[in-house]
Amino acid sequence: MNIDKLLELKDSLKLLSYSKKANLRILLFGFAGLLFVIVVFRTAWNVYWQYSKEFQHQIELKQIQYERLARILEKKGQYASMNKALRGYKEELVSKRFVQGETQTLAEAKFQNIVNGLANETEINILSMRVLPSKRYDNLQSLRLGINCRAEIGAINEFIVKIYENKRFIFFDQLEIKIVHRREHRYYNFNAELSAWTEI
Repeated sequence: MNIDKLLELKDSLKLLSYSKKANLRILLFGFAGLLFVIVVFRTAWNVYWQYSKEFQHQIELKQIQYERLARILEKKGQYASMNKALRGYKEELVSKRFVQGETQTLAEAKFQNIVNGLANETEINILSMRVLPSKRYDNLQSLRLGINCRAEIGAINEFIVKIYENKRFIFFDQLEIKIVHRREHRYYNFNAELSAWTEI
């Protein structure tokens, strides 16, 4: 009987040992599962937190933009009058300082007339005048002329001064003064390229 009890006890210890190992495995699997859930939850929380933070930042930016636009709308009358004044200034500037025409060809003809007028005032003899290709800068255009002249040095100097002092935006791109001949000291050849601004 004792031996049977001992054998029975031995079998129950074996079962208990297997049961402890099985419980330990279950416990380890449960712990691993719990860690996995914690990691997934933590990752999801971080993603949510970042998204929430970014969303809050965008809301704050929109709020600042809204407040700025509201302030602008409050001063719309002031901005409208400033805009009107600036447009008037621009129109005055363009009409007085730019060489204007209905078309580019008319503007170039007006530019030629201005240069011819200044040459006549200063007694410069323009031998030839040619229209050079214009250059564009956004909504502005530079009209260009090439002139070949002959005159006394005083007249050339006066012509250059009149171009620089002219109320219109007219500039020299190139300027060249040469003697006609070694024996000729009164007259000089004068070649120049001129530019004037116009609005397209």
